[in-house]
Amino acid sequence: MRILNLFKKKKTPVEVLKQKLSKGFNDVVKGTLKNKRGDPLMDNLLLKVAITKFYQSMKTNSQLNIYCIMTGIDYQAILDEECNKVLNTWLPPTTKQHVDDNYRDFLTDTKETVQTVSSPKPISKWSVKSVRDFNAEEIDAVSQAVVVSSEYGNSVQFTMKSGGMTYIPLDQNSNLTTGEIINLSKAKLICLEKSGESDIYRVGYQESPW
Repeated sequence: MRILNLFKKKKTPVEVLKQKLSKGFNDVVKGTLKNKRGDPLMDNLLLKVAITKFYQSMKTNSQLNIYCIMTGIDYQAILDEECNKVLNTWLPPTTKQHVDDNYRDFLTDTKETVQTVSSPKPISKWSVKSVRDFNAEEIDAVSQAVVVSSEYGNSVQFTMKSGGMTYIPLDQNSNLTTGEIINLSKAKLICLEKSGESDIYRVGYQESPW
């Protein structure tokens, strides 16, 4: 390691997230601009659709969502902020009012585009969207995970090495009692979905029948 690296300021998780999202948005824009058709209206529409798709893919990225939950980052606010930046850079409005209108129109178009393209069947109750292991980075960030009692049943209390605690409810199929220490390498992160609701997360143990 070079000596200079010892004095290099380490980026915060928020700075790293903003940098990655900004790069992602701009890569999408550059890729779309390579296929310009010469019609300003059509080119702007294609650009908006490309940004919309990337925005939605990031919004529903379960790994990023849980990382932000565990590090206390307001993911949705940062995603919206970076999206707003790229919109006003590549689809520039002329006044502040147009900036606000542009972003509101984008969010409306995003919702309509996703509903039109995907046309999902309505989900009337919570169902499992995905199940995955905790990754090495998430496990390493936690000094202890213990089952605690909460207002809505048992939850897993994550004591973070960086300081502070994070809570994620325990899956109802996991038969664990208050005070039990969880080995995260044997635990699962369950993402649940329901029509009209934001995705929610639960912690399950290996015996849970998902």
